[in-house]
Amino acid sequence: MEPRFPLLVPPTCRRCGNPCTRFPTGDWNSYGNAGRPFYSCRDYDRHTESVFGCFDDAIGVSHANPPCLCGYFSRRTRRNDGESHFFSCPVGRCGWSLTDYTSEGTPSQGVLASPSGSSPGYSQAAIDTLSAQAAPSANSSQQIVPPRPVLADGTLSQAGPPIFPHNGNSHFDEEESQEPVPQTLHTVSYHESAGEISKSRRRLLCCTVM
Repeated sequence: MEPRFPLLVPPTCRRCGNPCTRFPTGDWNSYGNAGRPFYSCRDYDRHTESVFGCFDDAIGVSHANPPCLCGYFSRRTRRNDGESHFFSCPVGRCGWSLTDYTSEGTPSQGVLASPSGSSPGYSQAAIDTLSAQAAPSANSSQQIVPPRPVLADGTLSQAGPPIFPHNGNSHFDEEESQEPVPQTLHTVSYHESAGEISKSRRRLLCCTVM
């Protein structure tokens, strides 16, 4: 949620527990806060130095900033060194703070432009560029198919038949690989009547029996 300024209830000092007092920032301020109202506790009887509460304006408060422990949109403030920023509770209640490591001019999802605040923002073009870089490419989901190898003409026709192992032996003779030629058994058919057998066949039979 977004706090409303000026605050109706002053923040409480986190050291002594007393209500803070509202002061104007002097014109001599060299951190760019000249004229801004703020709350501070200067009860030096309880602590030796003043305790800052919060600014009593909406400068630096943005809905894009991370929320504090109170649930308010945090305030982005430049540190006294002038080179870094931090987020803090905008009403000085919970004492939450977070260093902003985003450099100036760099798009960030945590620090964006807001019409309700005056924290340093970035153009919509820079935000769109960051979103496009973070989004996955449309071609990344497609399966990459490797190209098929290109064979020269006649390569398949010149290839020989596949060679398979022969009973675990690395070499064997071609004669052993050839199938045995079946031998044809020539038989002589004859009639039971001896008178029908010619003399030549009789001799052949006699020689075979002997």
